[in-house]
Amino acid sequence: MRQKRIAAAVLDVLLLISGTIVALVCDALNNQVSQVFLTVVNLMSMVALALLLLIVFIEIVASMKLAGSTVHTVIIAAMLFFYYLSSTDAINTFQTLGLHFLPDVADIFSFMSFVCLVGSVYYFFNYLYALKMKPPVVLALFIISLTAFLFYVLMQERNLSYIPYIIYIALTLGVFAAMSVIICKRKKDDFTFYMTSFITYSVYGAQTVYVMERNRLINVSTAGYSLVYMFIIVLVFLIIYFYYIIRTTRAALKASEYKLQLNTLKSEVLREQIKPHFIFNSLTAIKSLYHKNLDEGDHAMNLFSRHLRSNVEAADTDLIPFERELDNIENYIELENARYDKKFNVIYDIDITDFSVPVLSLQPFVENAIKYSKVNAKEDGFIEISTSEHGEEIWLEISDNGAGFDESDIKENSYGIRNSRERFKLLMNAEIDIASAKGEGTRVTVRIKKPRADGLKEQK
Repeated sequence: MRQKRIAAAVLDVLLLISGTIVALVCDALNNQVSQVFLTVVNLMSMVALALLLLIVFIEIVASMKLAGSTVHTVIIAAMLFFYYLSSTDAINTFQTLGLHFLPDVADIFSFMSFVCLVGSVYYFFNYLYALKMKPPVVLALFIISLTAFLFYVLMQERNLSYIPYIIYIALTLGVFAAMSVIICKRKKDDFTFYMTSFITYSVYGAQTVYVMERNRLINVSTAGYSLVYMFIIVLVFLIIYFYYIIRTTRAALKASEYKLQLNTLKSEVLREQIKPHFIFNSLTAIKSLYHKNLDEGDHAMNLFSRHLRSNVEAADTDLIPFERELDNIENYIELENARYDKKFNVIYDIDITDFSVPVLSLQPFVENAIKYSKVNAKEDGFIEISTSEHGEEIWLEISDNGAGFDESDIKENSYGIRNSRERFKLLMNAEIDIASAKGEGTRVTVRIKKPRADGLKEQK
């Protein structure tokens, strides 16, 4: 990571100063350009303008059609187009076509486009990386930009506009560097950050050469300088587009594999939980209850039908609210209690319910406690289901004070528990810890990250 940041910083500096160095060297050598070279530059300038206009169109369509795209990238692309529209190369190209512009007006428009472009990049970074720039900082940047523009106009006739320009780039590059440091410290320096930085420093580099030529600090033609920078920028945009196409394709393939894996797990969990022996035992217990008490038999039959319905509905559901899953567990426990003379003592210590879980994901842990803990044989035996908050996590625990077991045996022999563990991992990136000791009991802890408000709304 450190090497990547250093390499990116070095490339940014090269993009900033390389054009200036080449221009100064050419000035020292009194380098001249040929008419053929100017013709090629004019032709390529038209190509560059067409590509920039295409990029603007793509960004507009993307902002309207694609989730995650924003109007900020549209503004940056548009500012790039207008900036190059007022560059020396573009103006020379228009002149060869018979369109003439006042040099001073073109110069002012160029600097105005440059200032707006820099501001749009800062605004984009502030939005994308949640820098939360305070109003006084935003106001200060606006005042700096406006003051630099006014002084640039005032100094233009004296060929001293490079002075406010130097002051402006020193201040804005300082702000940009500060923003970059904050983003890197937060470890949010992603692909978008580096690509946008390359574009920004390329514009700074092109504008520096342009200002040097306009203020007669160099005596050579600057034809082709802004063109090179613009093609670098277009190349960066193409890299961005190819990157997101590849990433989207991979995400689609991963989503397809994930859906297939999840559907397989759901099918297997249904086969695991609607067991023939469970249905047989439940119906036998219900039949026995009908012989003893008609109301109890009806109640048990209702529980059984609700339990079967929840299992069948699971085929079309991934996540359900915890309270609904808790209802499924209560139905299951009541059905099991109907089969035993000594009932299971189940304690509920629920502090938080505002979250979701994979459907039918808790039954294997409760079933394991009922089958193996033997808590109903103890006077003080119990099974406890609890939820609690721990920082940014919700802990869902199923514990008992029964016979306990060897954790490795459960991992190897209980398919239902392995299935629940995988679904918690796939659907919620949640971790499950199982701690058990023979003679002391068992504790299953599911650590779930707290859902965001929008995510919770979507789940519901």
